[in-house]
Amino acid sequence: MRRVCAEQGVDVACALQWRESVRLSLEGLRDVPEDQQLEVRFENLVADPGPVFTRILDFLVLPYDQDIVERACGIADAESAKRWKHHESDPAIESHMQPLLS
Repeated sequence: MRRVCAEQGVDVACALQWRESVRLSLEGLRDVPEDQQLEVRFENLVADPGPVFTRILDFLVLPYDQDIVERACGIADAESAKRWKHHESDPAIESHMQPLLS
């Protein structure tokens, strides 16, 4: 990553790191039964954290805890899901992120 940062910039290095994290996560999930998986989209989590955290608690068969949900809502930042978008049209970055963006 240091080499990529030096040669192509931090933004490209971040795009590559994101891509590899998503790719490896999806690859690892192939061996996990579907009923043991819960997909949580970051965009949904930060846009409306209450219902998403409630869904996570339900999935994990944990009791609903208003304090946890309220704390999660307090730290969720809807703007964080949009920060990368100013690079969205940059072909050097977009090429690393497609097709995993879907």
